[in-house]
Amino acid sequence: MNTKHAKSPCCGKGIRRFGGRRRQCLACKRTWRIRPHQRGRKRRRISSAWVIRYLSRELLPMNALGRIGACAPDKYECRLRASRAQFSRTTPYPLLPTRKPLIIIADAMIEYIDGSWHTVYLILVKRPAWTDAVIAPSVILKGMETRIGWRYAFDQLPPAVHRSIAAIVCDGHAGIIQYARKAEWLIQACHFHLLMRLNGRHSRSSWSFHREEGRRLYTYAWAIITTRDPTVLRTSICDIEELGWDTDSPQLKIYINGFLNRIHEYRTYLSHPELNLPMTTNPIESLNSIVHDLKARARGFRTVHALRVWIEALVKHRQRTTCNGTNQPN
Repeated sequence: MNTKHAKSPCCGKGIRRFGGRRRQCLACKRTWRIRPHQRGRKRRRISSAWVIRYLSRELLPMNALGRIGACAPDKYECRLRASRAQFSRTTPYPLLPTRKPLIIIADAMIEYIDGSWHTVYLILVKRPAWTDAVIAPSVILKGMETRIGWRYAFDQLPPAVHRSIAAIVCDGHAGIIQYARKAEWLIQACHFHLLMRLNGRHSRSSWSFHREEGRRLYTYAWAIITTRDPTVLRTSICDIEELGWDTDSPQLKIYINGFLNRIHEYRTYLSHPELNLPMTTNPIESLNSIVHDLKARARGFRTVHALRVWIEALVKHRQRTTCNGTNQPN
């Protein structure tokens, strides 16, 4: 509309142009701007670099701010929260491989938050020839580690990934074993968890009351899970079975019987060398350690939402973790 036909909002009279955006009422001489600027100071541009530096340990943790007086903790936390939200919105999850065969490493981390237990189900996906694994989006459920929880976590994997899985490396949780057998996946049980479980009952340490029995137990178990000689394998099985009969520890008898019933799951990496299976769940244990370190730097996760968004940011930032196969580097 032409300016000479426009009416002022105050008196309804004609208006006069004062430059490009300024106008004046001809009756009361009041002036105004037709496209006013936003009131207040300009909004500060949010960058994802702040949280990236924090996750890379280039910035100080929150619990160190009060000691050095570098920045007010509430201002630091507010800026970090905004940067984390911007990073999560603009950064996608890592792309999971879909080409057969695939190997997954699974483990859970349990946290006590806001008066109840919550379990974080973590899964790594890798191909046999790779020296690293891709971190899948984590699943956080209320309660302890359960079979239903693992079923839900595995069902969240993309269908193309799920169809290509050939084997799983795990610590032997009943929920994982049940799902893997139903899905017809090969199972590689973790050697580290086995040896620590046996060593927890009868240690080969010099401080142990059953040092000699612990040393024999470790020797037989190590031979069973690593030897390629059938004669040594049969002899070691007989020896550890006899040791289980003679021991006075009821818990150790249960561990030995469970181990003997699942020997083939500890030797899957030997029967299927083409898959280059890891022998332990150490890669995902390392990821658990990184999450615990992040929790300490952030002064703890006070809510489940904080746990979820921090783990999401961590997964999107790291994307991969080192995961070698059967032949570990020196």
